[in-house]
Amino acid sequence: MNGKHLFGLVVILVGVFLLLHSTEIIEFNLGDLIRNYWPMIIVISGLFNLINKSSSKIGAIIVISVGVLLQLKISDMFNIFEYVSFWPVLLILLGLWIMFSKGDKSYKKHWSSPNLDTKDSINKVTAFSGTDLKNVSQDFNGGSIVVAFGDTNLNLREANITSKKEVTIDVVVAFGGADIYIPENWNVEFKGVPIFGDWSNRTLDRSTTNPEAPTLILNCVIVFGGLDIKN
Repeated sequence: MNGKHLFGLVVILVGVFLLLHSTEIIEFNLGDLIRNYWPMIIVISGLFNLINKSSSKIGAIIVISVGVLLQLKISDMFNIFEYVSFWPVLLILLGLWIMFSKGDKSYKKHWSSPNLDTKDSINKVTAFSGTDLKNVSQDFNGGSIVVAFGDTNLNLREANITSKKEVTIDVVVAFGGADIYIPENWNVEFKGVPIFGDWSNRTLDRSTTNPEAPTLILNCVIVFGGLDIKN
C-alpha cells in the first residue's frame, strides 16, 4: 500500500464514521473526539512517511512513537512523562533522526529550490523536515497538507482556479507550521478547529471580498502549530 492508497483509506474511514453519525447509527461529540484523539494525526502522518520510499524511516518511526506516547497519556493508559521529562526525550529522538536520516542532500533538496508541481491537486505529508512546494496548475482543485514537527511552504501564486468557483485544501498541522501563498485576486475562507494553535489571513486586502473571484476554502485542524495565508 502506497501513501496515496493509505490517505484514501483514511478519508474513506472518516467519511463512513461521519455518515454513521449523520444517520444517528452512532453518536459522538466532534470536539471531544478531537480533544481525546488528536495525537492520532501525528501517528497517521508518521505512517505516511513510513511507506513513502523517499522519506526517512527513522524519522517516520520517531513521529509514530511520539504520537503513540501522547495518545497513551491522553487516554490515561501510560504516562511516560511521569518517569522522564518530555523535552529531553524529544531532543534525543530528534538527534537520532539527524544521525540516521538520509543526510544533508535530502535536506538541501527540500530547501534549495521549490518542488515544481503542475498537477491539479496536491497531497503532501511532511514530518520532521521542511518542504517547499510550488504548484502552477491552471485548473487547481485543492487537496490536502499534513505537517507534523516540520514546516511546509506552498506557493500557489501562479496557479488558477478555473473549472470551479470554490476549491478546498484540508490542512492538518501538529507541532509545526504551514505558509500558503495565493494570488491577490483569490478569496480565502477558514473552517476548522485550532487546539493550542492558530491560523491567520495575511493577504494584502482582507477588508473586501469579490463575490465573483475564486475562493480557497481551508479546512483546518491546527494542534500546537500555525497556518498563515499570504500573497
